[in-house]
Amino acid sequence: MTTSQPKRRAAGTAPQDFMFDAIPPRVLDGIASAADLPKVLGILAPVGYGKTVLMTTLFSRLVARADPCLWCTLDYRHDTTAHLLTLLEELVYGHAERMHPTQALFRGDDPIDLRIDRLIETARSDPAPLTIFIDNLNHCRDDALPLLLDRLVFEAPSFAALCHLQFHRTPA
Repeated sequence: MTTSQPKRRAAGTAPQDFMFDAIPPRVLDGIASAADLPKVLGILAPVGYGKTVLMTTLFSRLVARADPCLWCTLDYRHDTTAHLLTLLEELVYGHAERMHPTQALFRGDDPIDLRIDRLIETARSDPAPLTIFIDNLNHCRDDALPLLLDRLVFEAPSFAALCHLQFHRTPA
């Protein structure tokens, strides 16, 4: 029996592998069986409720049926819209593979609006629907985030986003 080597991916660009048998949440069948995914699906729940399990399982099902999907995981280092845009650009354009290293250093210097414009143009030029999973979106705490999400949702015709937000109990 031979095993294939997993394809190497940049950190945060693939769902995590669980070291346990994940029990898919009941809501998964309703979402996965819909003819079309909603344009935006926000998943909001406390720690341990299965947000990432839901997104990972849905991602796997969509990939298995050959739907174009991208996965982006944010963490404490990705607290600005510029960081999120850089991750999305790497996923959508593959810049890291095609740019000269000195160009890659300066690509984030473009204004946020211009970078969003390019992302929207790319989405408009590809008729295939694209689903982008953004895990831990709550790490991005930036005033420009609503602009990015609004433009992706309302100006990119074939874009759908599934976002995992985690909330924490506010201190008493």
